Amino acid sequence: MFKVKLSSNFFISLTAVIALGVAGCGGSGSNNNGSGGKGGTTTPTGGKGGSTTGTGGKGGTGGAGAIGGGGGTGTGATGAAGAAGGSTATGGAGGTGGAGGSPICGGETLVCTPGATRCTAGAPQTCMTDPVTMCPFWGTTPGQPAMCSANQTCVAATGICKCNDDPMCGTPAVAGDFCPTAGAATHSTCTKGADGCFTVMPGVACGAGQACIVTPATMVVPVNTACGCPPAIADQTGATVKLLGTGCTMAEATASKRVGSKADDAILTCTVVNACPIWQITTNCASQQLTGGTDAAIPTCVCKPPTIPTQYYVDPDPTMSTFMTGPPTGAQFPAACRLRTLKTALSKTGVKEVIAQHESSSNVHFKTIVAVPTGCLPDNSCETFPLTIPAGVHVFTSD
Repeated sequence: MFKVKLSSNFFISLTAVIALGVAGCGGSGSNNNGSGGKGGTTTPTGGKGGSTTGTGGKGGTGGAGAIGGGGGTGTGATGAAGAAGGSTATGGAGGTGGAGGSPICGGETLVCTPGATRCTAGAPQTCMTDPVTMCPFWGTTPGQPAMCSANQTCVAATGICKCNDDPMCGTPAVAGDFCPTAGAATHSTCTKGADGCFTVMPGVACGAGQACIVTPATMVVPVNTACGCPPAIADQTGATVKLLGTGCTMAEATASKRVGSKADDAILTCTVVNACPIWQITTNCASQQLTGGTDAAIPTCVCKPPTIPTQYYVDPDPTMSTFMTGPPTGAQFPAACRLRTLKTALSKTGVKEVIAQHESSSNVHFKTIVAVPTGCLPDNSCETFPLTIPAGVHVFTSD
């Protein structure tokens, strides 16, 4: 019989190999979605006549879960049965599950829903998604200003700025000119601002001698086309309608025709201004409280009628007016328009009041035909006594 003598060193090494064969090695966990570690694998063969039980490999630790993923659950494999003479190995422990993923956008509450719109203190905003973090945020609506202008209103339903165009600029609004008042010497202009909105600039002067002649007056026309030569009006006497600044004919301008215009309180002359024949003031009668009229068919400044038709003023020696032509009417002002005698005032149809008034510091007296037999021309310059005062008529002085 062949015999082998074993040294002590060889026995120790063989024991170590057997021990290593008994213990299973657990696998490492994956870092992606943390699968559990692999369990012990092959069943070791028990040592001959050994009494030690093999132990299964330890389960691997599960990898950390990725953002949003759940951790894996590690499961150790069960050790196989020991060889004859040995005990069954114990299975490895299960791997630890990977950590769960973090909540989206760093745990913050979502600030808005992508596509939603709003207005914040006049700022048009839309909810958008950050391309890097994929988190929603409020930002200025694309194509809109950071803040709506003074001529705009922010519309929350769309997140945009809407223009409040001046209605005088039309629908849709356009740039151009129009006439707030037909025939006036000014016009208004619709302008488009940097914000795209239309506003009105009023009181833009027409050229000298021109007027706003758009028809209809509120129609918007191209810029610098609203003004032109004013047309002539129907009443060319100035008795009922003002003529100043209105049109006349080129023939009348050539003849320098003049008109005493009651409506204008002036003497007007047809004159060419900026290639337009129009009525212009020659004498401003109103500067002396007179009005335009005629005397012997000649245009001149004349007295206005009394303010109250039944009330007449009398002054035997009034201050004269340099522009006045024609007889006094009994008006209070200017003084030259007061009647010279009480009898003249008392003879007026419908008279109710006769008032004597004189501003000068010097004393004045009503003249009589007896005292000045040859100085009572014209006819209404001297009194005739006794005076006959009709019933219901009051005669007194202004002071």
